[in-house]
Amino acid sequence: MKNRWVGKPCYYCGNPSVGLEHAPPAHMFKGFTCDKIRVPSCLVHNSSKSQHDQDVVAALLTPFRSSEGLQPINPKVQLAVERAKESFQRSKHRAIETPFISNKPSDMQHLPNVAYMSTESMFSWIRQLTAAIFYDGLKRYVAEVDWERMIIRSPNWVARKGPFDLASFEEAGKIFRQNQELRDLFDEEQWEPGWSAHPKPYPTEIYNFWLSVGYDDGIGIKHQFYGNFDWYTWFSAPRNEVTAFRKVVRTGMSG
Repeated sequence: MKNRWVGKPCYYCGNPSVGLEHAPPAHMFKGFTCDKIRVPSCLVHNSSKSQHDQDVVAALLTPFRSSEGLQPINPKVQLAVERAKESFQRSKHRAIETPFISNKPSDMQHLPNVAYMSTESMFSWIRQLTAAIFYDGLKRYVAEVDWERMIIRSPNWVARKGPFDLASFEEAGKIFRQNQELRDLFDEEQWEPGWSAHPKPYPTEIYNFWLSVGYDDGIGIKHQFYGNFDWYTWFSAPRNEVTAFRKVVRTGMSG
């Protein structure tokens, strides 16, 4: 199955591919019977990033794992937490679990822990996922897209190296308010539903995406992980490629 992909341009950089990359990575769907979106990938953007995939999955699932028994969790997300035990262990030095607020008072004990990882590490992963979705839509590599210049924003992301303390809790509240304003602003865009893997789609409770395609050179892709974490991305592409991608969005199916 993989041989027919070897030598094709990598979905991200255009170098010769050595196999397939799953988008999102297969680690995210452990325990689920579903197909995966697959794109041709070079070594750098495929097997060599396996640990990176596990780190991100562990980071995204840490709040759910730490809140077990404290608040309801979607059954499919709960299954994802259970199947990610190996990822938590392997990623503990890169997706570092820590309280969001240190020395929490009794009325804040319900707040889950979070995982801290570098902003560049997370942004790099989001860039590659976005590039893979774009490739899957067009079924070709577009050399003119500069993925390093892509705009990435998330109302769920706080760029810190450690927890807030009670003295800085007001700062945390300000960040939450700004993030909600950010979400409201982004959601004013016209977002169309994306597609899924087929014939067996992946569970939308684990991953889903939406698209916003303008009439100039702009494309937006909104990723949602585990029903809670939203990441918004925008990038530019040649106008003819934007037009072709818009047609894919209107059909609701990349294949």
